[in-house]
Amino acid sequence: MFRVRVSRLLVLGASYCVSVALFSVETEDILEEEQQQQQQQQQSSSSSISSRSRGSSSSKPFYLPPMLCSSTTRLRQTFAFFLLACRCSRTLSFFHPPTPGRSTLHATSPSPLLPIPFRIRMDSSLFSTATSTSTASVSSESEDGQDREAYEDALFLYKRMRADDDPHISTQLHTALDVVEQALRLYGPSHVFASYNGGKDAVVVMHLLRVALAHYVQAHELDEPSSSSSTTSTVPRPRLVYFEQPSTEFPEVKALVTQTTQRYDLDLKVYQNVPFAQGLKACIESEGGAPLAFLLGTRKGDPNCKEQETFAPSSTWMPAFMRVNPILNWTYGDIWHFLRKFNLPYCSLYDQGYTSLGKVDDTLPNPALAVGKTEGGGYYPAHMLTDWSLERAGRVDKKKEATARVVAADGGGIGEGEECDAIEAAAAAVAAAAGAAGAPTPPPKGSHNDKADVKTAGLIIIGDEILKGKTSDTNSLYAARRLRERGVSVQRISVLSDAHADIEAEVRVQAAKFDIVITSGGVGPTHDDITIKAVASALGQGVSENEEMIGKLQEAYGVATREELSDGQRKMALLPDHARLRVPPPPPPPPHPLPPAGASTAAVAVGTTGTKKVWPVLMCGNVYVLPGVPSFFEQKMDTIVDHFLNHSPIYTRKVVLEVDEVEIVEPLNRAVAEFEKQGCVFGSYPFYGEACPRVVITLESTDEAMVEAAKDFFLGCIPPGHVLHVGEDDDLRGREGEGNMMTPAAVESANLT
Repeated sequence: MFRVRVSRLLVLGASYCVSVALFSVETEDILEEEQQQQQQQQQSSSSSISSRSRGSSSSKPFYLPPMLCSSTTRLRQTFAFFLLACRCSRTLSFFHPPTPGRSTLHATSPSPLLPIPFRIRMDSSLFSTATSTSTASVSSESEDGQDREAYEDALFLYKRMRADDDPHISTQLHTALDVVEQALRLYGPSHVFASYNGGKDAVVVMHLLRVALAHYVQAHELDEPSSSSSTTSTVPRPRLVYFEQPSTEFPEVKALVTQTTQRYDLDLKVYQNVPFAQGLKACIESEGGAPLAFLLGTRKGDPNCKEQETFAPSSTWMPAFMRVNPILNWTYGDIWHFLRKFNLPYCSLYDQGYTSLGKVDDTLPNPALAVGKTEGGGYYPAHMLTDWSLERAGRVDKKKEATARVVAADGGGIGEGEECDAIEAAAAAVAAAAGAAGAPTPPPKGSHNDKADVKTAGLIIIGDEILKGKTSDTNSLYAARRLRERGVSVQRISVLSDAHADIEAEVRVQAAKFDIVITSGGVGPTHDDITIKAVASALGQGVSENEEMIGKLQEAYGVATREELSDGQRKMALLPDHARLRVPPPPPPPPHPLPPAGASTAAVAVGTTGTKKVWPVLMCGNVYVLPGVPSFFEQKMDTIVDHFLNHSPIYTRKVVLEVDEVEIVEPLNRAVAEFEKQGCVFGSYPFYGEACPRVVITLESTDEAMVEAAKDFFLGCIPPGHVLHVGEDDDLRGREGEGNMMTPAAVESANLT
């Protein structure tokens, strides 16, 4: 970077020297020409206009006083050359945004950071907002098209992005551009808006929109003027919407929004002190009610966004629009890699240790970026955060429901990563209104009847002691059997060491592939208990003290305040930001027998109302995090299977044969060819080391009639003397637990062979 700076300074210096030399040569020529003219005037006592015209025509068609004309022209040429050199060298922040992390576009600095054409536009007060606190205000809207320089800058940046092959960002970047271009293709430039609140994610989305729009304009030849004499731009301006709450907004954020709006000639709608859903409705109505697409800076780790998809239609209770999430799968590191790689401006607060921007009253610098442990030591910039799970560590911990209701009902602005939170809050307000009107409301998340339809599952067993052979893994066996009872197919079991990176990678893969994931081990207060932090990282979430868990720990250890808990005990309250502590429904109350004669009322009360406290099950996204101790693990598995999963029955049959496996290959293949395509799954399991060989054939299907027909077909292909048992289970442990077993005599009597 230092070498690049030096080279740019050298180019600028050389350009300046050339400019001065050119100007000096031209000045000497002008003076010499003026002296010759004066001599000619002295030799001739009278001169006509025609003679002066002929004398001047050799150098200038329309003669003015030589110093005035020539110096003005040459000065313009010299300044233009100097300006071009400055633009090419990009060493002055006056002409180009500074490098992020060094002298970032500080939102508090005045307009000289902006290029000259846009500074003129700022001086013309293009950006203005109404002072009303109850109605929406619109700013920087114009019938004119986008400024030509802004359009060409966006087009150039688009080509840079598409040509980029950086392995750290290219895949995410190209995917995001594809998403935005798809939105423009489906909805058109006039019906695609980006939510712009000045946060780092919103800045990324803003740039994605403006460059993708520039490419769209060029591809559809919308950049040509309507007539050869017209100078009005026909390029559509990128459209954005900003939900602002002036009383709690950071001035640095507001200044950044103002400057970038003018710098890139954006079409920005500003809604002040308007609830999020109401603002969206107003925006849609202002466009004639046409379906709109809103580009959001939502990422998977944002509050209430784990269920989001790239294209997500609005809920039925909201105005009709399409939520578009181009950076849904980006990480915190991807955001900063993008901004710094393409040298894009961002809010100066990020250079002061802020990593996630909300409002003035709920946002502080991230303590993980503090320089040293003494007060006043300052903070490192946001891009230096190494533990991305701590992105929101600077946000003040408040009750989510209270904060959400303030945002939804009081017209608060939308902070960074809070779009999904605001939508959830508005949904809660609608549900509350419906409940007040007597309408039924769905059960809240995490309630007892919040059951899921689950078809597939993955298991992650964590512990060095298993890989080293110090103990055996019984948890995966127990989990697989219990899940199968609910019709859940376990499709993958992984055994990992206590390594954060391995756990994070495996959780990320399984969480994306299966309906639920269950982890075992690595949960506790010691140094090697890192599962919770790895799960949070895999799901793009941070880790913070969970208030509900703190309360349960205080109750369990018999202390009144959190300060009385030890460091090890408080570590168990560090949970993913969006974790759910799930408990089963309470058991039915026991019968109340008559108290024995002479028993006191207090004794009776203790005996009838005392209940055993149940420790909650930790769930984060679709991942259940369970302890590795078998007795505790099995208790948690029972809770999950019995209370949190819906039952999807699987019908099974088992045929035990007294024959070598190779002798039944042909009849088994015939049965598989006949019924497997209809959804019946066959399994063959040989057993040796007994008096005679034995093989167990299992059949399973979600259709009971199908599995019964497949069993009958297979038995019809086997000689009756080889059939030992036929059952309705698929247990391979011999005859124990086999239900409805059929002996060979029963097989013959049923005429199945």
